[in-house]
Amino acid sequence: CAPLDSLLLDFWSRAWLTYRVDMEPFGDRANPAAAAAARAFVTDVGWGCMVRSGQMLLANALLTLHLGREWRAHRPPVTATPAATGTAANEPPPPLSPAEAAAPSDAEEAAVLALFADTRAAPFSLQREGRG
Repeated sequence: CAPLDSLLLDFWSRAWLTYRVDMEPFGDRANPAAAAAARAFVTDVGWGCMVRSGQMLLANALLTLHLGREWRAHRPPVTATPAATGTAANEPPPPLSPAEAAAPSDAEEAAVLALFADTRAAPFSLQREGRG
């Protein structure tokens, strides 16, 4: 794999949690006044950057802890520099090595990222972090 390809693959394997719109409202459902006020908070655009940054740090730490630093989310079908691998742009990638084939699956990545879903059920969601 060429150095640029390795960098791009590593970059795309990192968790990136960004602003959301139309997400589950914040607030305490047991408190009607708080629930009514929370209906206005169905997006974190304009104020959620620090929370999302913290979520990304934690998500990437958990991915590294559970999947290892060398894990990559997926293998692109074609590298950025086909000549470096000896494949043409229209050829399939070479078969996975035994180490790559035994690597943790995307399902394990999804399980870690689900911890940050924008719902009250997710332990590291904005809805949970925003509770008073």
